Amino acid sequence: MMEVITGLKMIDKISIELVKAKQKHPQFADSLFEAVCILSEEVGEVAQAVYDFERDSGGYEDIEQELAQVGAVVARFLRFVEIIKKEM
Repeated sequence: MMEVITGLKMIDKISIELVKAKQKHPQFADSLFEAVCILSEEVGEVAQAVYDFERDSGGYEDIEQELAQVGAVVARFLRFVEIIKKEM
C-alpha cells in the first residue's frame, strides 16, 4: 500500500531539504538569473527521476526527494526576491 503524504509531511520533507541546502550553499544566488537557473536545474532533476521511474530504474521516493528539493529552492528563491525588493 502506498503511503499518502499529508500536508505536514510535505512541509517536513521540504524543511529537511531546506536545511541541507542552506548548509551546502549558504548563499543562494547572486542574481535573479542565477536563481532561476538553480530552480531549472532542480526541476530537471525531477524530470530525470520521473524518467528513471518510467524505465523501472527509480522509485517514488526518488521523485518525492527531488520534489522536496524543488520546494526548498522555491522557498529560497522567494526569500531572495524579498531581499532584493528591500534593497531597492
